[in-house]
Amino acid sequence: MSPEETLKEILWLHLISVGESMEKFTSWTIAGIAGVVVLIIGNVESVTKIISSSGIKVTLTIFIMSLIFGIISKQYGMIITSGIRMLKDLEQSLHSESGQNLIGQLTIEGNQFTDEIAEPFWWPLSIILRRAARKGADDNLTAIKQLVTIFSKQLYSNYIHLFLAALGLLSLVFFLK
Repeated sequence: MSPEETLKEILWLHLISVGESMEKFTSWTIAGIAGVVVLIIGNVESVTKIISSSGIKVTLTIFIMSLIFGIISKQYGMIITSGIRMLKDLEQSLHSESGQNLIGQLTIEGNQFTDEIAEPFWWPLSIILRRAARKGADDNLTAIKQLVTIFSKQLYSNYIHLFLAALGLLSLVFFLK
């Protein structure tokens, strides 16, 4: 890798490492919203005395949408956390003396190796892995760029999750009788 690529990789890794903290935070907000949903559903008779039935439906729908985006955000965070760990482990292993020896002893062509790595995965994952590996052969930063893209998706899905959670709470107030 060029010095510029190395610097980009270091900066991007540090920037996206916040994804792990965001994933943990999202776990708590998911649990809180799920708790509110359970409380509303479990006490629907009491709740309908102070909130209209249509209001309960709207509020629950908003909370469920928030939960969906929270779960998506959490999944992205898990991918980022394990992806960073994998990149660091792989880099450490391959830059070691034994890793360099291993690379030097490879007798298989790159595309064949890629095909064999992707082989046990089901479609469409096998195709995605093959394409990513072939793209990575041309661009040293492919893996980290993919993690940055996933981090962006995590961040936006988390914003939507939190916005919908706040909107759900506001709708409870709005639909008071």
